[in-house]
Amino acid sequence: MTQGLNLKATLWRMNTATDDSSGGAMITGTPVYSNLLVAISAKRPTQQSLEQGLEVEAIYDLTARQCNVAIYERDEVEVTCPPNHPYYGLRFRIIGVQVPRRYREGAQHCTLSRIRQSRRQQ
Repeated sequence: MTQGLNLKATLWRMNTATDDSSGGAMITGTPVYSNLLVAISAKRPTQQSLEQGLEVEAIYDLTARQCNVAIYERDEVEVTCPPNHPYYGLRFRIIGVQVPRRYREGAQHCTLSRIRQSRRQQ
């Protein structure tokens, strides 16, 4: 186990279900990988944006060590373990994937944004 990867997460791949009776398609997710060892850390917003009073989106960094995992933008990460962690049960959307220099050996790094849902359905 790689040092510092203190969370387990499920990686969800977002796809579109078939149209319903009114003609609208609903975005659903399929769990692609479970028990993925990751580390998530929050990025601080810039002081300039805070002083201007702008609404700043919460941005996070993710590190995953498994090399056989294909991670794409618009996938979602849900923290599943440990239950006493502040991010437990929260979902994050992957907005950027950085390919490591040594693809087979290196850790994968991603940029996340926090998903805030107003209802149970997206």
